[in-house]
Amino acid sequence: MASPFAFAGTLQIPSDPSLPPDGIPVNMQGQFSSENTQILNLTGSGSKTVPFGTIGSAGLNGLLIRVDPNATSQPINVTVNGGSMPIEISPGGFLSFGSPNPATGITSISIAYTSNNVVRIWALGP
Repeated sequence: MASPFAFAGTLQIPSDPSLPPDGIPVNMQGQFSSENTQILNLTGSGSKTVPFGTIGSAGLNGLLIRVDPNATSQPINVTVNGGSMPIEISPGGFLSFGSPNPATGITSISIAYTSNNVVRIWALGP
């Protein structure tokens, strides 16, 4: 049985330096049947392949990766589907992804790190 989920956010940015910030909404709704939630306590340096459990081959409907704030930690690098272009997330930052009906979406992620970090992951799949 599928469960509903929603992403909702707003990027606040002025359209001109002389104007106040104006909101750019980002909203998505979908459904998921598989969920994988993890807290990774990364220590030292290395890499970690993140298992998705029972999430299917079509890939993820939603993904949220959050790196806990830590003034002494270095960014992590997230690689999607074994690619060659990692995405950097510094402590206090996040990466969100939404795809209501994936066909060949995100099927794997790995994380490279060079310092202690706490990384929280929510992966939702059809």
